[in-house]
Amino acid sequence: MRRDAGIATAGPVRLASGIEMGRIHPTAIISDGAELGGNVTIGAHSVVYDNVELGDNVVVGPNSIIGEPCADFYSDPARPFRMLTVGANSLIRSASYTATRLSGSASSAVIA
Repeated sequence: MRRDAGIATAGPVRLASGIEMGRIHPTAIISDGAELGGNVTIGAHSVVYDNVELGDNVVVGPNSIIGEPCADFYSDPARPFRMLTVGANSLIRSASYTATRLSGSASSAVIA
């Protein structure tokens, strides 16, 4: 894990082209497989996992866990899990938890 500009990441944070970084608390952890839109705000002690896409102006409250793989992922880690997309202008309240399931008939889940 490395820290750049107060952002804890497991790798480089990918932003949409031409997008500025929003407010991300220094204790938040953003996976290198996550994609962030513009002006994203992520609260203290929040975690954003791989295969998560946060749209523009998304607010993630403190102590939230976004996109954690369900338990079945840990028993079969070679099987891919779904992309979780959080639509633009969404608010995820503090202490929220969202999980992703292994790929089935749908390849993604959307929170709009």
